[in-house]
Amino acid sequence: MTSRDSKALLGEAYTDYTPEQIEVETSQGDRGQTRINALPLEVVSAYWLYRAFKGNKAAFTLTWALLQESLERRFGCSLWGVLLRGRL
Repeated sequence: MTSRDSKALLGEAYTDYTPEQIEVETSQGDRGQTRINALPLEVVSAYWLYRAFKGNKAAFTLTWALLQESLERRFGCSLWGVLLRGRL
């Protein structure tokens, strides 16, 4: 996700948003340190849902799997997953 994408998803109020950087531990002997930008869950969710809406099949598959897992966990039973898979 580019910074332009995250700014567009966060809206006007977040034009000066700087994501938190997390350092990744590397094994000894590696040069430099790898850092990743930590984004809020709402931004990441909106990004993947938007990409799925625009026709990205990988994004659709990811959001579908996460939606199923979320519903199964929310209702606390595997029966929901069986019913959901049986109807689609």
